Amino acid sequence: MLRIVRVVPLVLVALGAAAFAQPTSKPQTRSQAVDTRPAPFDERVALPMDLTSACQRAGAANQRVLVIWGRNDSERITKLVAAVNLPDNLKLLALDYQVLWVNIAQGPNAARNLELAVALGVEISKDAEHAAMSIHGPDGLPVARTGVDSFGDTERPSNYSPLRFQDFISAHKPRQPAAQQLIDDALASAKARNKAVLVRFYELGDEWADKFEALLAQPEILKLVSAHAIPVRAHVQRNPGTMDLLARFMPKAESYPLYVLLDADGKAVAMSQPEGEANIGYPTDDQEIARFVELLSAGPSKLSTAEASGLTALLQAQRRGPSPLPPVPLSRPSPPIPVPADSKP
Repeated sequence: MLRIVRVVPLVLVALGAAAFAQPTSKPQTRSQAVDTRPAPFDERVALPMDLTSACQRAGAANQRVLVIWGRNDSERITKLVAAVNLPDNLKLLALDYQVLWVNIAQGPNAARNLELAVALGVEISKDAEHAAMSIHGPDGLPVARTGVDSFGDTERPSNYSPLRFQDFISAHKPRQPAAQQLIDDALASAKARNKAVLVRFYELGDEWADKFEALLAQPEILKLVSAHAIPVRAHVQRNPGTMDLLARFMPKAESYPLYVLLDADGKAVAMSQPEGEANIGYPTDDQEIARFVELLSAGPSKLSTAEASGLTALLQAQRRGPSPLPPVPLSRPSPPIPVPADSKP
């Protein structure tokens, strides 16, 4: 799930590392030796570099960074992964966090990672049997820290409570603007620049919505679109009021991707699924491509003949077959974090 040029201001403090000596790894059994599932705490993660990169990605997406500090030979690691892997928790993480599993006991970067954890005030138990967590803003500074032992399940003391973990990440997730606020901000800019606003309605996990986002992100296509419209993404799960706006513009919308073009006064002048018509969606065949180019020309700034021809050619080069699979407008959780082999010898 993880990996301007500014360096995040993290200060390493050389204290306490010796008190957190790394115990010798436990011997592997035959079953462990042949288990190829990746362990959650990645020995390749090197701080502060990887934290800096994660914070940059988080800042660009209005997210935060969740760092999980621990060791792969802890007997409790499988129970922690089980708590984190609860589908609702994975969904929350995908929406609001970049996640780093930082190894503080094994691998070439462990000592430095541990030193940074201590410097940041992370609550690591002396033997690191329980993992620890910290949440960081885009500047790299921690906004919350906790030892994972605080997630202990009251009814099953040897387990971690998925709901307590969920409470922790929910309490510290970044605030997201309402969908209408996103549109209002774009409209103010559009009026000053004689442009339209292209609002995309996005839902996490939809295959064709993801493909459409990737399509618009391609530099040549983005340049043409941005010359005539200010792109805005209203995220169903992140921006309150998105579904209300979608119902207002396209009450009979059936599947993603869905989008609407607004003039500078906020009036819908074109949409991907007008009433009584099929949704353009991801423009694949010639008719869909023509409708998308026509939609983009419906605003105050029209595409020139050369621009329309250029955009048509770019879209034709991105065909995914003459009959794309119908999109499914349902959220799907992110792939689960791999569960390691039982660490008991």
